[in-house]
Amino acid sequence: MKKNVLMTLLCGLFMIPSLAIAQPSDVKDEKKCTASFSILDKEIWTLTIEDDRIAGSNSVVNLEDNVMFGFIGGKAVRLKFKEDQIDGSIGGKSAMLVLERGAEFTTIRGPLGKSHMVAIASADHLELSGGMLTLKLNRVGKSNRVLMNEHGDVRLVFEGCDHTIVAARPELVVIMQQLLTSRVEMFEDISQSIRAGISEAAARTQSAPSPSGRRVPPKPSK
Repeated sequence: MKKNVLMTLLCGLFMIPSLAIAQPSDVKDEKKCTASFSILDKEIWTLTIEDDRIAGSNSVVNLEDNVMFGFIGGKAVRLKFKEDQIDGSIGGKSAMLVLERGAEFTTIRGPLGKSHMVAIASADHLELSGGMLTLKLNRVGKSNRVLMNEHGDVRLVFEGCDHTIVAARPELVVIMQQLLTSRVEMFEDISQSIRAGISEAAARTQSAPSPSGRRVPPKPSK
């Protein structure tokens, strides 16, 4: 009797690990690939990157049969990707871009509206230039998920993937370029408004009456 009980217990112990292996695992799904751009630790935009779709920051872009269509920063975009060129429009601006792709790099350059766009993406470097904007991000240390400028105050951080996806996805380069350029255009508009406001205030101050009641003539320019 005792032997039967002992054998039963031993069989039960051997079965427990096998039951544990048979149970479905609770492994979580891999994180989606995202790219977040920040300045001085303030997040400016984040993109979620899928095989045929990129979304985020008032942008939704689909890629189908080498045609990219949707919105970037709220502006309509439709581009045709060919082997060595990209044609179409972004936010009402015509695009006629030259596309060069190597094993580990992508270069896009050419007229985008009235400005000239230059974008270079490789395994450890990202450079975006257009109008007044020139941004260069270089890999620091052994990180394959963070690109930053030489001071470390401008960063491009990847989650669920690494930065090499930028060179492999020319449409992603175009989206990043447009998002950054639109920020610069907004900054330029704000700067112009501020300068105009300062000029008006200075003009009013110069023409304002003095405490004695007489108007102060404007200072002669040097």
